[in-house]
Amino acid sequence: MHLVRARDLKSPSSQVLRQHPDPWDRKNLEGRLVELSQDHYCGSLTWAAHLIRQTQEANEQALWIAGTSSVFYPPDMARAGVDLERLPVVWAPGAQQSLGAAEIVLRTGSFSLLIIDLGKDFVVPTPLLGRIGRLAQDENTRIVFLTLKPHTLDSMNSLISLRAQVRRTGGVSLVQEVAITKNKQGPTLSPRRSVYYGPPGLY
Repeated sequence: MHLVRARDLKSPSSQVLRQHPDPWDRKNLEGRLVELSQDHYCGSLTWAAHLIRQTQEANEQALWIAGTSSVFYPPDMARAGVDLERLPVVWAPGAQQSLGAAEIVLRTGSFSLLIIDLGKDFVVPTPLLGRIGRLAQDENTRIVFLTLKPHTLDSMNSLISLRAQVRRTGGVSLVQEVAITKNKQGPTLSPRRSVYYGPPGLY
């Protein structure tokens, strides 16, 4: 029989792997610039609706800035659980116009989440994005840019702190995958998969 002295045992804490926090947790996104990319006909709007609903459930204020020629379909967003009466929408087509509107809004300190839909027009001046980033940090605001491009392209700017690509497969039931491809504050982790059953217009 082999005896082991208690003092010779290693501390259990040294053998436990450190668990990384969820990068999509509301607190982990505060003050960060996030890019949510999608290919054609995929589901970044669904994930944006999730973030808005999460914000509203915490009794905080979200804002949508439409930098494209169109905005989300309101009935589908409502079916996704978003309270439309609590979601102001600003139409500012073009990347520079959208970021200019975001800068004005951030200075009010009234919003904890800004969704900025840039579509294909995602080339922005670094100084302007830098001002947005500093204001977001000062106000602990989450800034999420929606861009339309394939995963083979880099993030829209080096100042982006978290970038994820949304992909979708399926027919009647839609399997949505959110894969983090860039995370300055932690690992990329495994893609998060969710199953949805419509409404199809939101995807």
